[in-house]
Amino acid sequence: MDESLEITFAVVDPARPAGKYMSAEKPGPYISIADPEPHLSMLVDADEIVIADDVIRVLYRYPLGTAGPSLEEERHGGWIFEEVAPDGQAFTRADLARVICIRYKLMYTEEDGQDAPQYAPGLLNRGYTNGKYGIWGHDIGDLLLHTVRLNVKTGLYTLGVDS
Repeated sequence: MDESLEITFAVVDPARPAGKYMSAEKPGPYISIADPEPHLSMLVDADEIVIADDVIRVLYRYPLGTAGPSLEEERHGGWIFEEVAPDGQAFTRADLARVICIRYKLMYTEEDGQDAPQYAPGLLNRGYTNGKYGIWGHDIGDLLLHTVRLNVKTGLYTLGVDS
């Protein structure tokens, strides 16, 4: 029995020459979390329903340095949020990316009210904020969503996020 479902993204820029990154032959796998709309406008199968549920539970871990207050969140080392399908029925590929990006923006905005993160001289990575999420390592503009996976056993969707 398959223990997970994996949802990926393929971004194709019709202006890209054949064989180049983000061309039809070499789609880009990333959605910018800070500014998803340019990528979503070029997303292959954007309107395909990828999750038939109207509400899902998503585990956000990276780049969060603290876990949420529940035992389940502590066990998984992150924060679990219920995300609601924009149409109230199901998630398309684009809907899924959008709600995840919105949640990240909300978390980063909430942390912005805390002490500013410290940057080491000569390094691009940020230190931990003192807010409840303990965001560390990267500003939101560095984050790229590439995969969403459902663990059938836990019922949680986990995220593949690169920076």
